[in-house]
Amino acid sequence: TGVAGILGGRKLGASKGVTIKSVKVLSNTSGSVSTAISGIQWAVQDWTNNSTGNALTAILNASFGTTDSVSLTLNAAFASAYQANIFPVIASGNSAIDACTLSPQSAGVGLVVGSISYTKDYQSSFSNYGGCVDIFAPGEKIIYPRSGTFDQYFNGAGTSFSAPFVSGIAALYVEKNSQSTPDQIKQYLLSKALPRVTRVSKNTTNLLLNYQG
Repeated sequence: TGVAGILGGRKLGASKGVTIKSVKVLSNTSGSVSTAISGIQWAVQDWTNNSTGNALTAILNASFGTTDSVSLTLNAAFASAYQANIFPVIASGNSAIDACTLSPQSAGVGLVVGSISYTKDYQSSFSNYGGCVDIFAPGEKIIYPRSGTFDQYFNGAGTSFSAPFVSGIAALYVEKNSQSTPDQIKQYLLSKALPRVTRVSKNTTNLLLNYQG
């Protein structure tokens, strides 16, 4: 609920009014690689068979990943999704380690999103880093809706909250550019990003999400 609210909530969402389909791959913040792969495969099939409107590409927000290893099968599932015109936006993770040692962060498709601090445009101390991180977005003191309520909000932190900001902006771009491909979406977001993130780890980008609609 929190991630969906940041992405497309009617009050505070980055892309208000966007159509969201939730695919459950975690239970109480944990899950298996096989369940994640099944979820990605379901999303690919659903988009292929049931896509509506004029959009060529769907946005897939992945605020999850492995915690200590690379999964080639999970990476392959994300690569297949990309080929099926699904653009993955992937949280880099919150362990302050190299994101290239994890999946789907190491899949090499879509955008991997790190977190910046609340008061300065610093890389958050918890944010994963490295050459697999493509862009940063806010990830501290994020206001998000509480599950099961209509008007209650929490304050949280994590790259799981950074990713939906990028997903929301990607959705806004697709709304205005309905025939854009995954490659074009990535190129657009990176071209508009600003080199403002400071105190970044070695071999890590300094690009900060930026959008002027």
